[in-house]
Amino acid sequence: MSSLVGETIVTSDKYLLTVGERRSMSDTSELSKSPSDRTTALGIVVHVVGLFFGAIGAGIIYLVSSEESTKVNARNALNWQIFFLCAFATLFILGVILQTVSGSLALLAILLIVALVVADVAFCLYAALKASKTDQWTYPLAPTIV
Repeated sequence: MSSLVGETIVTSDKYLLTVGERRSMSDTSELSKSPSDRTTALGIVVHVVGLFFGAIGAGIIYLVSSEESTKVNARNALNWQIFFLCAFATLFILGVILQTVSGSLALLAILLIVALVVADVAFCLYAALKASKTDQWTYPLAPTIV
């Protein structure tokens, strides 16, 4: 039993016949992926890449992406990663300066750095989850830089 769809004949024995060609149906998975599937995947990846490679990873994906949805996700991730980098550096320098004044004030800076890292992990994972549902999530506290 076979059905004709355009120039493609699909047979019941799991083979796809097209213009003199015979391939297994499992070999056609790359044909079924739409541009939106690739866009969603890149939207997810940009947040995870930002988690591990910071602003550089998110920036590279922002520069090379052509899909608008991916660009929006990359822009959001890049804005957050730039903010995270600046906040981390500020808290680190503040902690070093405060250590000369008082050890307990330096401890406060260290606790704020830990909270910032936890927020980075949580926000990046949540943004990746939202991107998997084709949503663009704007990170809280992150200013629009890019």
